[in-house]
Amino acid sequence: MIVVEDGQHPLFEAIDNADLAEIARLVASGADVGMRDFVGEPAIFKAVTAAEFAEDGDEREQRMDVVRGLMELGASLTALDDNGRNILVGPILGLRVDMVGWLLEQGVNPNHGCAEPWETICDLAMFDYEHEAWMARGLAPLNPPSGVENPDAWLAWVDHEAAQLGYLRPTLPLLLRQHGALTGAEMAAKLGGTPQQGVEWKRSAWRLKEAPSIESVAGDLNHG
Repeated sequence: MIVVEDGQHPLFEAIDNADLAEIARLVASGADVGMRDFVGEPAIFKAVTAAEFAEDGDEREQRMDVVRGLMELGASLTALDDNGRNILVGPILGLRVDMVGWLLEQGVNPNHGCAEPWETICDLAMFDYEHEAWMARGLAPLNPPSGVENPDAWLAWVDHEAAQLGYLRPTLPLLLRQHGALTGAEMAAKLGGTPQQGVEWKRSAWRLKEAPSIESVAGDLNHG
């Protein structure tokens, strides 16, 4: 494998340069289209990020051609990084509704992989929306009325409030819910646990968090 001096494979340089011909040549020469960079992200993550932050429409379309070209060469949008993170994480944090919508239309499952080992994609989107649209702008904390408890009811109430006040609406969380995205509490319940138990992405699947042992609890108490 030929690697440039900074440790980055030429495939990543070709993605940086939006050079589809060079990408195809490298893959034909044996480069693995699913290779990862030094932080463990698949090459297609880099291509999606480049498209996400393209400065104008022409550049964005060129970058999307790179994403589609990588897919035609065998790269998968459903690949996860070395920490189990889903490709949706970056666009969600960037509030890129169009990119998230496109990825979902391509079949990316918002419940496969995580935002962090203990955080689902849905939880990320809901928290990030609340932070960016309300807390970061110094607005009053969200205080839904009694009875607004499940995620869909909460989002419907927040969407109504945001529309009334002229604030950013929760488009991304609503979009993810339309595609079946589950919160951590819902995932725990689905796995047979309690909503409060919590989940973690482990060994390529969501699993219930293990209850602490009696010994560890006793140790915490003794050091408290």
